[in-house]
Amino acid sequence: MKRYIVYSKIKFIALVLFKALYAAAFVGFALILQWLVNTITADGATADQLFFCVGIAIGYVAVFTAILLLKDKASTAYINKAVMLLRNDLTHSLLHERYEDFASNDTAKYLSHLTNDIKTVAVSGFNSVITLPEEIFTFVFAVAAAFFINYVVALTMLGLTLLIFIVPVVFNKPLNRANVRLSDAVKQYTAALKQTFLGIDVVKNFGSEERTEREIARINETLCKKNTVLDKLNLYAGDVGIFIVVLLQLGSIAIAGYMMLQSVILIGAVIAVVQLSGNMYSPLMQIAGKAALISGIRELDETLLAMAQPPEAQGEKLFGFERGIRVENVGFGYPDHEDLTLKNVSAAFEKGKKYLIVGKSGSGKSTLLKLIGKTFNGYVGKIEIDGVDYRNISERELYKNIAFAQQKSYLFDLTVRENIDFNGTGDAQLLEHAVEIAELRDFVLAQKNGLDEQISEEINQISGGEKQRVGLARAIYKDTDILLLDEVTSSLDKETAYRVEKNILALRDKTVLNVSHKLHADLLEKYDYICVMDGGKIVGFAPPAALLKNNALSQYMDA
Repeated sequence: MKRYIVYSKIKFIALVLFKALYAAAFVGFALILQWLVNTITADGATADQLFFCVGIAIGYVAVFTAILLLKDKASTAYINKAVMLLRNDLTHSLLHERYEDFASNDTAKYLSHLTNDIKTVAVSGFNSVITLPEEIFTFVFAVAAAFFINYVVALTMLGLTLLIFIVPVVFNKPLNRANVRLSDAVKQYTAALKQTFLGIDVVKNFGSEERTEREIARINETLCKKNTVLDKLNLYAGDVGIFIVVLLQLGSIAIAGYMMLQSVILIGAVIAVVQLSGNMYSPLMQIAGKAALISGIRELDETLLAMAQPPEAQGEKLFGFERGIRVENVGFGYPDHEDLTLKNVSAAFEKGKKYLIVGKSGSGKSTLLKLIGKTFNGYVGKIEIDGVDYRNISERELYKNIAFAQQKSYLFDLTVRENIDFNGTGDAQLLEHAVEIAELRDFVLAQKNGLDEQISEEINQISGGEKQRVGLARAIYKDTDILLLDEVTSSLDKETAYRVEKNILALRDKTVLNVSHKLHADLLEKYDYICVMDGGKIVGFAPPAALLKNNALSQYMDA
């Protein structure tokens, strides 16, 4: 938390000094009251003296109010900047996390961290820490003012402050548990909503609106209960604090009143003690309460800070793609599967050549492609690009040379142009080329605004085949040496799929690994090699002519 709260030492010190000025002005009002009361109650006091004192007091209040407004404005801006920096670091860390690690959690968890948990940390953490100097200075100045009035009164008031520490002792652990449980409940609620909205077509198709509504209502009720528990604890802590402060103020007033009756102090001092008791006990109660809040979000704070850690250092550099990719004795299994999906797979993919990967569903085709695309890392064996081990290369470095288009392409809430030219490089010629290769020309012409038509994943305005072709155009536009294509024509009609595949095979100097179920007989020979997979193994790897001669592809021709 420290690196975000003190993101600027100069601004932080300036803010603390400003808070000290505010605290001094706040406590000083008690001395103004003492002077005012003693002046107007003194023997021989005149109306002119009264008006003069009141004028001074009004001027003091005006200056104090200006300081208060400026202090609050500066504090709000500083806290919001700290929260922004934390949120930016979390986003940066998540975007640079290994895909495999990122995908191991439901996105609802990340959404909850970036919304609810950050709000909790901001209110209970950043805000509490930033306001602590203000409360500390107010307490210190109030103690000093009390000693200025009378040291016996001051010592008595200080002794009474020990009662205030009851609040953090009693409420610390319950608040911590309640915050963690609320965070978990928010994640469950966010996950349920996300799942429902993404699968709304299934919900409606099966007529499950009522059942889904009941399930979300059940989760929402749990969230409400957790939230109520936390709110009650916060209220109880505040109520107990108020009760203690009132008792302490009564005790202070009693001792001051007694000393006035003994002629040790004047009536003005009693009025000042009334004001100072609030200046002493309320800030100290606030300090205790904020300490409880800060401690209560400890686990959330540690979780967010761990997530916001900068990514690990990059691995070896790749200077272009010159030779090829080699897969050697690779085995891989998904965590929730008992059997291996890939078993002792070895293959070499040379630069500039075209490879078709075929096999029955579940044979390991897509998994092999994902390993080559570094989607997963938990494999045995070795994968190399130009002789450099994949384990020593960062995703970012590898993706400079690889573009991946998959069966399901995600469309962002952007224009067609922006979805294809995703990094906004603005290469009109390359964009035109990508549109032609993906056979998107008719789709673009059909849009009212052409390439500048707004499209979205959430709105059913384009078909699955059109989504696939936008995703393929995006990969083509990236203009990398290696294209990994996973069933990119599965949602297209036979004629369009044929044209798209033909366009891909005509790409010069591109290394293409194409996983496909749609085999076009007159295009097979345009591939340099065909890789046949079955049961997680490569059972055939040869030029098309050799496999066609042996009828090794016959069972896949109509697949």
